[in-house]
Amino acid sequence: MDSPLDASLDQEAPLSESKPETGTFGRIVHLVAAYIACVSVLYYIQSGTNGIIDPDGYYHIRWSQLLWENLPHGHLPRFVWLPLTILNENAYVDHHFLFHVLQIPFTWGPDLVAGAKASAVVYGALAIFSCYCLVLWSRAATPRCGSLRCLLARRRSFSE
Repeated sequence: MDSPLDASLDQEAPLSESKPETGTFGRIVHLVAAYIACVSVLYYIQSGTNGIIDPDGYYHIRWSQLLWENLPHGHLPRFVWLPLTILNENAYVDHHFLFHVLQIPFTWGPDLVAGAKASAVVYGALAIFSCYCLVLWSRAATPRCGSLRCLLARRRSFSE
């Protein structure tokens, strides 16, 4: 004899109710436009200066280049620059290894600074776009307004 619990398990919600519709041309155009908007904003920010905005960016792009140069030899590069810290050569661990691997294609050009800036735009836009897609997927009441609020939110201090 079937229990009411078994009957409710057999009646699953249709697929269209559990996930947003993604196959329409309009949805694809909307998502492409959203990604282009993210890229445009980040490009505008990166073009505001000739250098890399974050000082750590110089380390990351150069380490990615060293990683690329040493991989054909079958070993990782040695980290010899901070011998009196916990990042000494014997204890060094690349906590950003995957990030450095992902940055390798941006080191192939003649200008590492331009490569770092391009990397920041591509991966930064991908991160913002992923968050936007999650908001859309969650079917928030006003995803565009919520995302716009997040992008335009100003930093609040404790004194306010």
